[in-house]
Amino acid sequence: MNKIIWRLVLGIGFLCLPITCMNGLVLVNMVNPMAMGFLTSFSVVNQSQETVYVTPIGTVGREGKRYILPLSPSARFSLPLTGPFEITLPSAEKHQFTYDWDDINFSELAVRNERGEWFQLVTDPNPTKNQYHQPEAKEFMIPLLSQLPKATSGVVAAARSPRGRSSMWWTWFFLIGLLGPALVFLARKRLNRLPPPLPAVANLETTFQP
Repeated sequence: MNKIIWRLVLGIGFLCLPITCMNGLVLVNMVNPMAMGFLTSFSVVNQSQETVYVTPIGTVGREGKRYILPLSPSARFSLPLTGPFEITLPSAEKHQFTYDWDDINFSELAVRNERGEWFQLVTDPNPTKNQYHQPEAKEFMIPLLSQLPKATSGVVAAARSPRGRSSMWWTWFFLIGLLGPALVFLARKRLNRLPPPLPAVANLETTFQP
């Protein structure tokens, strides 16, 4: 029975190995000079005198479609951030964002207050022109919210999209990739320790002569 269980564990481990390979490619891309060359950073300072929730929005294509910026947790390596993308920014606080500007222009900051009202700070008034480029400024100030325009429906939809929430499935994907080699190693080790099967005993028929 134990042998069957460990063989099953071994099979599950082998099934996870393709995900392990994909995780390996992600790790290699983290230090890929081509990918790192498109990383850039900017800071946001909250001068609104209240706590706000900020989501950086970018524009893609000449049609001007809005998406959350492809954020990275660090400027030292290229690794897509899986969430959360909305940052809580208390009054007078500062936050630095790092993102991959390849194929997207940073165009707005979606700003939500504690009452659920949406505003926007335009960082690039012409985001569909001269694609694609780094932001012209490296620091943006959020003024009193009464001085900001209401966020457009496109900006709000981008900020509230499923990608705007923490994508835990990426975390599970990474953990499954780690699990594959561990299961294969453990199952093989256990199977090698199991005693060999007993040799079959032949049925001997004794014939009695009268």
